[in-house]
Amino acid sequence: MPTISQHSYDVIEIAALGVSCLVSFVTLIYVIKYTRRTTSIAESTARAADEAAQTARITEQSVEISSRMVEEMRETRDAQIAPYVFAYFDQMKGKDATKIFLVIKNAGAGQAKDVRVKFEPELQNAGDYSLKHIRRLTEYIPSLPPGGEIRHAFALTVTYFKAQPPLPKKYKVHTTFYGGAKKDERKVEQVISLDFFSGRRSNRVEEKGE
Repeated sequence: MPTISQHSYDVIEIAALGVSCLVSFVTLIYVIKYTRRTTSIAESTARAADEAAQTARITEQSVEISSRMVEEMRETRDAQIAPYVFAYFDQMKGKDATKIFLVIKNAGAGQAKDVRVKFEPELQNAGDYSLKHIRRLTEYIPSLPPGGEIRHAFALTVTYFKAQPPLPKKYKVHTTFYGGAKKDERKVEQVISLDFFSGRRSNRVEEKGE
């Protein structure tokens, strides 16, 4: 049986080592290529994610801007057709110069519905005119057209400002109503005063005449 010389063993060992190195080299190249490809895919994925996030932000901003525009258009439209109901005291020239009238007026551009007016404190006078009728009139007004008003005699200056104990000079008014583009209840809060009518010349002249 032939024997393998030491030289042959050395050649085989060197060949095996060379093959091993070659395999390792090829594997290293493959790993490098795979790593680069994976990195490229990861970068592409990251870029795609960033672009998607940016697109989402732009879309969100566009929706927000559109919503604001729609809301502004709704507000503008509502301002054009909304009712505005408020109360005030008034006095007329002529034979009614000393009469103080309570007026509920719609100064808005649209019809007011379900108008309710409350006073704090409750309306008071010297008994010149029926407060019960005034309360019933102001507690519920089914509708009030644009420019429309309800006017009712409230008191005489001659008796109101001489009453003892003194009657209120100011009233806080709470008015609620519906109308316009919005369906929500509208509220107007104000303070109306009788101080303007105290001591006016027309009142003093009529007092002398009486």
